[in-house]
Amino acid sequence: MFTSMMLAFVIFCSLCVCLNTVSGAGENNITLTNTTNQHVQCSYKAIDLIRQEKLFIIGACNGTPPHVPWPPMPPVPAPCSQGNTSAPAWQLQPSYIVGGMESKRGQWPWQAGLKRSAMKKIFCGGSLIDPQWVLTASHCLYEISKYSQPGKIPHIEVALGEFNQEKRDPEEVNENVTKLFLHGQYDPETLDYDVALLKLKNPAKLSEIVRPVCLLDEKVDFGPGTNCFVTGFGVTEQGGEVSAKLQEANVPIVKQETCQAAYKSKKITPRMFCAGYTKGGIDACQGDSGGPLVCMNHGKWFLKGIVSWGVGCARPGAYGVYSNVKAFLPWIRNIINNEMEDINLS
Repeated sequence: MFTSMMLAFVIFCSLCVCLNTVSGAGENNITLTNTTNQHVQCSYKAIDLIRQEKLFIIGACNGTPPHVPWPPMPPVPAPCSQGNTSAPAWQLQPSYIVGGMESKRGQWPWQAGLKRSAMKKIFCGGSLIDPQWVLTASHCLYEISKYSQPGKIPHIEVALGEFNQEKRDPEEVNENVTKLFLHGQYDPETLDYDVALLKLKNPAKLSEIVRPVCLLDEKVDFGPGTNCFVTGFGVTEQGGEVSAKLQEANVPIVKQETCQAAYKSKKITPRMFCAGYTKGGIDACQGDSGGPLVCMNHGKWFLKGIVSWGVGCARPGAYGVYSNVKAFLPWIRNIINNEMEDINLS
């Protein structure tokens, strides 16, 4: 099922890719050429077309973008969440099943669930990083975008505040997605640059069970051995059924060289990191993709990773592989800032 509206399907290959030239006559013939020249200003015509949701064909990304300083993150109307977890991460002991143990209401208020059409079942996870923005994995949306009709995106709904798919919470929020931003360097074979942004039609109403997660900055990060949490509605055993209730699992971050040794021929890039146990037993699995891995610092939870890929689920010696959110902060901030600037120009 597709929406009847003409929507902008925008792919940014980096923060320095600029919307430079627009050509074509009529909505159905518009084309766009990208440039990696950071000194070229974005075409106001292109910005206006995107704002009107009439621009939908994006040119291919070429070249290696130069270094650009991190743009500032626009202010969030409410502070990023501490959640209502009753104990620090190192004190919470999940059971030894794939996906861990059941979470509690409002414990992970940034958890998002992606749904399609009338199915109303979560197929991927995500993280609320701003009242109107959800961060997820490109591989969750790649096939959907690949086979979408030009100018249209499938009907995708984001559920926020949901912790039991079989029982709706009165404070649960469901919002439609109006724009998809897949990273232009995403590789479906290697799953490098596995990150995507979803813009919600309306800012989510924040509450005890709906609140953004904190993003890392230049001064905050988490190294090997840090105990973090991964959450999602994925299967609780390999080949099993998707969980009706939100699951959580405590997993430590693994050294990059240990991760690379475990996967041998599969390249663990700087945009990836591993978390989990050598003996297996606890891991993210099918259905958890795109969801958050969060770590605590001074009482606040920060988004460290996005569930990306792995071999099987919770297998010994096969760690879970996550997209490294810190590597994508300039990309994230630039897209959100551009959208805010677009609104201000109207």
